[in-house]
Amino acid sequence: MVVYAFDVGETLIDESRIWLRYAHHVGVPPLTFIGVLGAFIAEGRELRDVFAHFGVDLDRFESNLAWRDRPDDGLKVDDFYPDALPTLKALTEAGNKVIVAGNQSKRFNSNLEAMDLPVASIRCAHQWGAQKPTRRFFRRLIREAGVDASEIVYVGDRVDHDVLPALDTGMRAILIRRGPWGHVHSAWPDAARADAVIGSLRALL
Repeated sequence: MVVYAFDVGETLIDESRIWLRYAHHVGVPPLTFIGVLGAFIAEGRELRDVFAHFGVDLDRFESNLAWRDRPDDGLKVDDFYPDALPTLKALTEAGNKVIVAGNQSKRFNSNLEAMDLPVASIRCAHQWGAQKPTRRFFRRLIREAGVDASEIVYVGDRVDHDVLPALDTGMRAILIRRGPWGHVHSAWPDAARADAVIGSLRALL
């Protein structure tokens, strides 16, 4: 049995609608927000730097439930990439253990759990008290998987948050080349350290 563990944003979930929503609530044109986001990713900077560029504190922004609880802002099945749910189902039916584990918030994690995904468990950084790319996060993942680290394949769209820390804890790691980080990071020299670089989750099958 192989344990497949998946990141969430831009691995399973297409965040295009989220980026547009962010731009709207920050108060800047979508292309402006996306342009700054892309430039900062290329420089190896984080999302909070993008918000700071527009004079917004990300932590305070994320804690503002007034905008997050709008009916049109909730997670939808259509937000999953077309290959995501079929791949999760196929891997599970083939006898593998499938885990979803990322830096999503507790609230977002609850939304995922309510969708009855074909996976063994769904865990978030908030539950574990540790975020990627810390070793503590990946050690908790190993404990959750219940197997040796070498039997776990972690799939994510970032070299710095997914591939390298997974490899450093003894897991295998696959980089998926999609979303803003995935496309930029696939050109980084360290992307070559991944066990594979894929363009679709179907490649796992």
